[in-house]
Amino acid sequence: MNVTQATFRAAIFDAKLPAPKGLADGQGRTAGKRFDVYRNNVAVSLSDALETAFPVARKLVGDAFFHAMAGVYLRSYPPNSPLMMFYGAQMPAFLADFPPAASLPYLADIARLELALRHAYHAADASPVPADALSNLAPETLGDLRFFLAPALHIVASPYPIHGIWRANMAGDAAT
Repeated sequence: MNVTQATFRAAIFDAKLPAPKGLADGQGRTAGKRFDVYRNNVAVSLSDALETAFPVARKLVGDAFFHAMAGVYLRSYPPNSPLMMFYGAQMPAFLADFPPAASLPYLADIARLELALRHAYHAADASPVPADALSNLAPETLGDLRFFLAPALHIVASPYPIHGIWRANMAGDAAT
């Protein structure tokens, strides 16, 4: 019996599901405890990726809360890319609707800021337009110009002082 990728993935992210039937090791033994170890390793790896991606959010809620929240998140939002640097894109929206985090209404915006910082770090390089390039253009062509912002630029608007909160909680780290 072949195990489908969908069945395997579902069992990885739902601890209530048994190991998929037909899943065996190289000697034909059923997966059993080996599958449980693999499932746990996946959860720990994804939780670690979230900790790395959202250090201030983690600091604000504490390790125990963050780990419990990460467990809920990773089961609701499995990765859609093999690149862990992209994991957690739905975290800000998740936190905005996560009832246990309601006492920290700025937490989702902190996560948005941390996500924007990560995207900026991994963004493609862009060269600025030299100032003299604009002065050399004919005035009649200026109306046809289109400017594009650098790929690393992200605007995160918030009613909360998220930069100050982020900076205060990055003290001792590379805060800017």
